[in-house]
Amino acid sequence: MSHATSRGLEVRSITGFAVTVDDSLTNAEWDQFVASAPGGSHLQTSAWARVKSRSGWRPSRVLVREGGDLVGGCQMLLRRLKPIGDVGYVARGPLAACGRSDAFAASVDALLAVTRAQRLLVAKVQPAEHRATAMIDRLRAEGWDESGMTVSPSATVRVPTAASDDELLAAMSSGMRRDVRIGIRGGLRVRARNEDGIDAFAEQVAATGGRQGFTPYPGEYYASVLEAFRGRATLLLAEHDGRPVAGSLLVGFGDTVTCKMAAWSGLDAKLCPSAFVHWEGLRWARDHGYRWYDFDGMSREMAEGLLSGVAGSPSGVDAFKLRFGGAPVLLPQTYDRNFHLVGAVGQRLAPHVMRHKGIAQSLIGRRA
Repeated sequence: MSHATSRGLEVRSITGFAVTVDDSLTNAEWDQFVASAPGGSHLQTSAWARVKSRSGWRPSRVLVREGGDLVGGCQMLLRRLKPIGDVGYVARGPLAACGRSDAFAASVDALLAVTRAQRLLVAKVQPAEHRATAMIDRLRAEGWDESGMTVSPSATVRVPTAASDDELLAAMSSGMRRDVRIGIRGGLRVRARNEDGIDAFAEQVAATGGRQGFTPYPGEYYASVLEAFRGRATLLLAEHDGRPVAGSLLVGFGDTVTCKMAAWSGLDAKLCPSAFVHWEGLRWARDHGYRWYDFDGMSREMAEGLLSGVAGSPSGVDAFKLRFGGAPVLLPQTYDRNFHLVGAVGQRLAPHVMRHKGIAQSLIGRRA
């Protein structure tokens, strides 16, 4: 097997499948495949690779073909951690065409083979939702360990969209219905914006970060998401008397709209702008033909407790999200392995490499 990763290089054949590695920044064929594959996520697209390229990540895509047709594969993002080597991660992959367990097995084989060949300092893989159990079993058999640092949320809240506004409201808690109606009666209005709304949104994010204690995302990051997912993404700004007071950045992919970030300026609290902007996000998702509105994260511990029936009442942000009528969803955990550091010391140190401040900040999108 070749160790190179140049565009279109044939790596090997696996039981009748041709495998190549592609490092191009844009690959429309791959993006179309991800959109059609069970478990496909915007995090596996070359559009997402372009977003992450702004913080030093580069794509390495394993493409699995049968008779020239793309039937499986995986996108890994790599970054150089000077001077000691490369780190890489996979979010929600590998993927395979519907009903093709053979192509999925070949995609897993190919990903693991390429990862070994690259001898990464640390590799992280979060399997896709589809066929996750089989993937996790294989990772554990190959010596991968469950990670303490995920590459994307391991639990979330998803709300089904509905045919009418009345049905959306009926699914909410009574308190959330009241808050939404307060915003409507109070004169809040929402406008879909593009890059022209980024500055206002960045101010809202900074205010939200100050209240909740997280590092604000830079405005350039949100602009890059809108650019990369043009036609699928939108920025909703809720306004009162012409002044932006809350906003959300939405990315649509497959049958799901994901709220990548929602923020509130702190103004006009009595009008419940945070509830209103998600209400408008739900309506936007429905009106654009999506089945689900994904809040992009919740506490895994709380999600596990709610699904098992042993959790107490949710609180804080988790409770806020659940009041829109959705349900908790558990997603696969992330798994780690190093192929460069050796011995017991290397095994202990490797998982901490990705906690390097620069790597961790850019991994989760807080560094453009």
